Amino acid sequence: MLKSRIWTALCLILFIVLSIVYFPNWAIAIIAGGVFILGLYEWFHLVGYRRFPPPLVLITAFIKWLLITFVLIPLLLMILISALYYYGLPLFGPLDWSGPANLQMPLLILLTLGIWIVAFLDVLMYPRGIENYTKGEKGLIVGFYVLIPACFSIVYLQGISPKWALYPLVLVWAADIGAYILGKWLGRHKCAPKVSPGKTWEGIIGGFLAGFLVASLGFYYLNIKLPFTFWMGFNAIIIFFSIVGDLFESLFKRVHQLKDSGRLLPGHGGILDRIDSLTAALPIFAVLGRVLEIFYT
Repeated sequence: MLKSRIWTALCLILFIVLSIVYFPNWAIAIIAGGVFILGLYEWFHLVGYRRFPPPLVLITAFIKWLLITFVLIPLLLMILISALYYYGLPLFGPLDWSGPANLQMPLLILLTLGIWIVAFLDVLMYPRGIENYTKGEKGLIVGFYVLIPACFSIVYLQGISPKWALYPLVLVWAADIGAYILGKWLGRHKCAPKVSPGKTWEGIIGGFLAGFLVASLGFYYLNIKLPFTFWMGFNAIIIFFSIVGDLFESLFKRVHQLKDSGRLLPGHGGILDRIDSLTAALPIFAVLGRVLEIFYT
């Protein structure tokens, strides 16, 4: 099992790295689309469907996701931002609603962070309220929020530069490896026993240490213009939300008593089991990185 796990991981990493470095952006979009389809198929199992949901349920869930994402939430966030400015609490510089470009970033920031903060709170409160979002149509809507932003983010980042698409992947992979090694070696204190009994505080510390090592090297390799402490804090946020993404998928597996999301990858389970950390880390890296303008240093 360990040998197949290692070989699968090496093949995946080699394919991903070579694809991001050498493939054009449209090819990365096709690969991301394929990952989305496979991940969504596995997500069907995580929300209680044996194979496929009824087509009408799937279409209805997607339409509701579109309406919530592009109509309801932006409207509420615009009201919130406007209210903050009215009471003298600006968040994003001079307020300018004159065009879509001026609306995009503040709304995207609040939406992306809001989704994963809610996910973090759900993990903390588990098992309270799980029936509200882990089954059926509501569970499908959650799946769209988990998968679609991450797939768009990797395409967006690779379009800027392959190095900016590779960096968050390497950061999260290092954090996962560090968490696994230190958790296996010293892990004693469970951090989320109700959601993922195998995860320990020692493992989380190992993940942050390995992530900070990558971040330190990245600071010089990527020629970051931010202060070093600011850059490390940014990476700490990405590592934290990568853990949230991992735990959030574990929550769904726990509800439906599944060990893995699928069997596609020998020794690793399913696609979702390999990208769960990235589903949160990639969109937050893309959005916050754009605000800090680290992609243009």
